[in-house]
Amino acid sequence: MQKKCVVQSFREFMASEQIQNPPIVKMEMEKMLKEQLLLSEQRGRVLKSVGPWLSYINPAPSAPLSHFIPGPFKKE
Repeated sequence: MQKKCVVQSFREFMASEQIQNPPIVKMEMEKMLKEQLLLSEQRGRVLKSVGPWLSYINPAPSAPLSHFIPGPFKKE
């Protein structure tokens, strides 16, 4: 009988809102989403600022940018 009580109590605990959707996790997710939006905006500004430079070194749209990038980004 005591075992059933403990198991039921544990199930109720695990099903509780605080365990299923912890407030700290929600806060961290919101923080990460805000940071992601800021980084995306920064990336957009950087790409916009280097766009003219990229079109200068790669005027032909047929040549992929990866042709100019060394390392793991370059496709062989």
